[in-house]
Amino acid sequence: MIKKYISLQISVPIILLVAIILSTILWVVIDKYSENSENYNSDRINKQLAKFESDLVRIQSKALLTASFFSDLPSTKKAYKILADSGDRELAVNSLSGSVSNINNQVKKNTNKVLKIHFHTPDIHSLYRCWSTKRGDDI
Repeated sequence: MIKKYISLQISVPIILLVAIILSTILWVVIDKYSENSENYNSDRINKQLAKFESDLVRIQSKALLTASFFSDLPSTKKAYKILADSGDRELAVNSLSGSVSNINNQVKKNTNKVLKIHFHTPDIHSLYRCWSTKRGDDI
């Protein structure tokens, strides 16, 4: 009986000590995993943001290049002069459509891509979309 009592007195603290050690190890592992997971997610988010910003700059650059090219075409200047002088939107569109269609056809022939060029008026209304017949809407 005394032997059982002594073994019980010895085994209870050992069991408690093992439980405390295992709990501590589990807590450290969970804490490290959580920290690594947060760092991993933060790194992924930062990489995606950097890629998004890079893509946005690339798209802005292409849009500015396209706008610079088309705004300097004689037919574009003529169309906006017609619009400013007479307000005749159809005549202005007719002035644009031929040269823009020719350029778009060449781009498609050489690159298999279709440009979507949208001209608008200073009052922010659509003048001409080269891919659609929709015109005059408030954009």
